[in-house]
Amino acid sequence: ETKVREAKGLPMVAEEGNELPPIELPSYKEMIRIERETKRLKMDRERSQLEQSVDELEAKMKEIQDRLKVLSRDISEEHNENNQRNGGSPKKRPRPAEEATSPRKNSSPVPVEDENGALGPDGGIVAFPDYDGSEPPKEAKKAFTHFCVNNRKEVKQSLDPSERKDKDKVNSILKERWIGLSDEDKQTWRIWASWDKKRHAR
Repeated sequence: ETKVREAKGLPMVAEEGNELPPIELPSYKEMIRIERETKRLKMDRERSQLEQSVDELEAKMKEIQDRLKVLSRDISEEHNENNQRNGGSPKKRPRPAEEATSPRKNSSPVPVEDENGALGPDGGIVAFPDYDGSEPPKEAKKAFTHFCVNNRKEVKQSLDPSERKDKDKVNSILKERWIGLSDEDKQTWRIWASWDKKRHAR
């Protein structure tokens, strides 16, 4: 009764000389449903915060990588200028013999996406699951979420049984693994996110 009063913003203490008005308590099934919905909303918030944190870290990493590229280019240009001043000339990258002499091969036909599927990480068409429209489609997941869904079980199995229910620890390990992925490895999950977005739009 106390939780219900708190949730509805009802008075918790009766005025002097009066009793608290009675309230209708939800059924057991309704209480279970409310509790599950509350947990689901909490998990959604935590996942959203985690995704936002990862996106911010990725943006910072990209900014650092771009800065390093600029510095590397500046150093290379300065080196070339010094060579020219000393009577030398910058070395050109040799073209591979195969690149210079071999004719280009005809590329394979690109798979065509349609309402039944979209391109997957292997370059082929991955079919969308059947959908009858009786319920709203599941929301599209971001690349990091796809990574977490596919690696959460393995991460839990790597922990001691007493730690496997520690969501913060599991999420922290997943976040560290994601940050440690190369851009090429992350691209696999970005393609899955793109596929999922097209699945949802269908």
